[in-house]
Amino acid sequence: MRNVRFLPMFALSFLFMASGWTHALGEQPDLKRLRLQAEEAMAFGDPDGAALNIGKAAMMASILAKQENHRQKSTPYRALSLFFRSQENTYRAMAMFERAGNHVPPPSSVCSSLALGAHQAQRAHEHLRNTHQTSQPVQSVGTQITGWLHTIQEIQEDFHCRTP
Repeated sequence: MRNVRFLPMFALSFLFMASGWTHALGEQPDLKRLRLQAEEAMAFGDPDGAALNIGKAAMMASILAKQENHRQKSTPYRALSLFFRSQENTYRAMAMFERAGNHVPPPSSVCSSLALGAHQAQRAHEHLRNTHQTSQPVQSVGTQITGWLHTIQEIQEDFHCRTP
């Protein structure tokens, strides 16, 4: 069995994720703080802490979406919430993989969490496409979600998870 150890590299490669949304979507300070705490936890090799904080950020984005009166304004927050849930499930999968000894193939729960994360990211991308908005913030969000989908796919390949 092969021992996979890439968490620090993965964490550093995604410190930029969602950083452009701060001004573009009028991100609330608490949402920004939670997102940054998740990024910091990943940088220190703590996927459980990252999952906890990004999960809170997803909840905050969902609340912000519900506070918006117009569907056009709430859709980016809904997409952001789904994207953060995708990250949460991916981070949880990484934590489970680590607890299982970093051995390939991983337990089925790891692959299931990665598949759920991929599904949530796809739904986030669909939300953005259905808005028919072409603004820079929406395009930026779409680009970052696409990058995240590729990352999940690479993790699934590294872990030897079967993808449907």
